[in-house]
Amino acid sequence: MSRPRPGAVTTIAILNFVAGGLGLLCSVGGVINLIGLVMLAQGKIAPAPGAPPNVETHLIATVPGYLTVQVTLATFGLLFDLLLIVTGIGLLLAQKWARYVLIGYGALSLLVKLAAIIFYVTMAAPEATRFLDAEAHKIGGDANHQTGFRVGATYGQTCIAGTMAIYPALVILFMLLPTVSGYFKGDRPDRDDDDRRRYDDRRYDDRRYEDDDRRSGSGGIDRSGQIHRGDDDPPRRRWGDEDEEDRPRRRRWGDDDR
Repeated sequence: MSRPRPGAVTTIAILNFVAGGLGLLCSVGGVINLIGLVMLAQGKIAPAPGAPPNVETHLIATVPGYLTVQVTLATFGLLFDLLLIVTGIGLLLAQKWARYVLIGYGALSLLVKLAAIIFYVTMAAPEATRFLDAEAHKIGGDANHQTGFRVGATYGQTCIAGTMAIYPALVILFMLLPTVSGYFKGDRPDRDDDDRRRYDDRRYDDRRYEDDDRRSGSGGIDRSGQIHRGDDDPPRRRWGDEDEEDRPRRRRWGDDDR
């Protein structure tokens, strides 16, 4: 009989399909956007007239390694999205490798996002702040609009990376649950455990009945069908055994009948 699938496994499998499918669309769109930003930074595409200052193109041109980081993140994003879809299928088919791959995905994804956050905070955000301070007159709008634009342009990618780190952390947590690990390790069903406990209880009852018979000194039949003779029970008579009073007295020479 097949083992029942834990609800945590089904939940993660469905979420993998959703996150992987949406992630593929976002990753493909991000790659297209990155190509456009590179062409814009190289002057191959002219910016739209009256457009606000583009922080991304400035960071690509001024921050060392910014373009490399963006390409690396886009590559990892595509890889992670494909892994989520494939492991979602593996979870529904009760494949052990799916659990291990998901744990590895969660750990690697957290490391990548942590590295991205550190890069954005230490390298990209300071340069974006300096750029927006110099180009503040081009932003337009009231003070609230300018503040929102500056915060979003400076720390938007940092907040996105931090938010996207929640799901891999949940995946690791769910995959390490005892019910999930036991399901993929092929532990024996609970019914076998109940049978084993009933067998142990029956043996305990047999020993308890035997001990009661010994203490009471009386015999009996235990639950396994074996007969036990108590200390006060008379010995079993065999064929040919006779009582002393029933046995005839042997006559000797000279004995007279009385």
